[in-house]
Amino acid sequence: MDIDGLTIPPIQAAYMMQYKNGLIGKHFKTLMQTMVFHLHGLVSEDIFKLVKAVSALGSVLWVHEIDNMKEYTEHLTILIANVLDAFGDHDPAKILLKIKLHLLTHIVEDVVRFGPAIQNSTEIFECFNAIFCLCSILSNHQAPSRDIARKFAAMDRLKHILSGGFWQQDNEWVQAAYNVRQVLQTMPIIQRHLGWVPPQKIVAGELSFNING
Repeated sequence: MDIDGLTIPPIQAAYMMQYKNGLIGKHFKTLMQTMVFHLHGLVSEDIFKLVKAVSALGSVLWVHEIDNMKEYTEHLTILIANVLDAFGDHDPAKILLKIKLHLLTHIVEDVVRFGPAIQNSTEIFECFNAIFCLCSILSNHQAPSRDIARKFAAMDRLKHILSGGFWQQDNEWVQAAYNVRQVLQTMPIIQRHLGWVPPQKIVAGELSFNING
């Protein structure tokens, strides 16, 4: 398949078939954008309608910037309704059994409050499984769920502060001092712990070569 115009790496069909039960986000994004062209004429009308609705919704959810919030949320509301309607036509029980379909109805509120949904992708938190286990093991076992929730809240609070996030204090929005914010910019160990990579500035017309091949 020609992937010109798509911001995706080359499609690894053999890999996806071999590890069909272990795919990650980048594979699902690729499939969501391309499978609609391959399923045409191969599936029932209900399934094809569902695939088209999910593809359209995915392309809108994966935006990094929102220029017009009102227009964006109106469009997003319609696309979410289309997906739920398509699921209702094909298999209504999925709406009751799949929590992700229920979460779709709350995305608009989350986008208005927190910004583009793609920045809250939960796939990156798979690496926290080991930390989750350690929080449980090292708790006092009186209220492990509460201890784990508090620990993760504290970690997320630290990430928010170091990355320059704002919070409300005395009816004013404030952020950490400049030297505190520079910790994330200058300390690689903190960057690795928080899963952050400093952006690289691209200069037009500049070339770089790897002499080591």
